[in-house]
Amino acid sequence: MSSDSSTGKKVFAVVVPIALGIAIWLAPVPANLSPQAWHMLPFLLLPSQPS
Repeated sequence: MSSDSSTGKKVFAVVVPIALGIAIWLAPVPANLSPQAWHMLPFLLLPSQPS
């Protein structure tokens, strides 16, 4: 059972940052930012991969 739990956590740790990055990418650009800066934001927010 513990392997299923750890697999679920690993999937969650991969899917959530990707989903948030896509959501930020597709969201409207705020007035004070350039589109290029807005599209770079998800890359800056992604956590480093756990070992």
